[in-house]
Amino acid sequence: MKKSWQKILLEIIKKHFNSYKTRQLISYLYKKYPKGFYVNAKIKLDDTRQAVKYIGRYLARAAIAEYRILKYENNRVKFWYENHNDGLKKVIECDILEFIGKITQHIAPKGFRMVRRYGVYSRINNKLAKDIVHLYNFVKQRNIDELLKEKNKQNEVKKSWKQRIIESFERNPLLCNKCGTEKFLWKIWHKDYGMIYDIRETSNRKDILYESQKDKVHRKVLQISLL
Repeated sequence: MKKSWQKILLEIIKKHFNSYKTRQLISYLYKKYPKGFYVNAKIKLDDTRQAVKYIGRYLARAAIAEYRILKYENNRVKFWYENHNDGLKKVIECDILEFIGKITQHIAPKGFRMVRRYGVYSRINNKLAKDIVHLYNFVKQRNIDELLKEKNKQNEVKKSWKQRIIESFERNPLLCNKCGTEKFLWKIWHKDYGMIYDIRETSNRKDILYESQKDKVHRKVLQISLL
């Protein structure tokens, strides 16, 4: 992973800053770090509790836990820490003043904020982000309501016999099998129920399609008898 990270990073630098000095620097870094660049690739924290626990160690605890101090004698301090490079325990012994100097580097100044919020979580943008999310949800719901209203309107429109057949069987029942001409549905008669449909009735006259004089289409008459 170290060499892969080194190659990817240096290739990006070379792509955006392709000059003689950049190429010299890249060559120098390959020679200086033959094993690659240091990568602290820890396991991603997916659990909220683990993330809070991890951050909390740096908010309310000292830079080094007391149990890591192994020995204090003759103004010398002996302690251990875990090396991020290999994950092994390292033991160090140093002068007390040097040890105190290392510890005080981690003491934040008075009023210093250890955790800051950026992006949509910052105080300035938090209200704006909430307003945007609220507006998005409102528009989304409004669009859904409009679509439902439109669909209900379409369902309210009475469909003709021809439309229902096309939607159910994906074929136009009025097309002639021989010439392909679309015919008028004139009558539907059933032996038990009698006349089911008659185009001459007032409610059915809208089904007649009047052709314009310029583009006149000759239609045939279709009469169905259900015996």
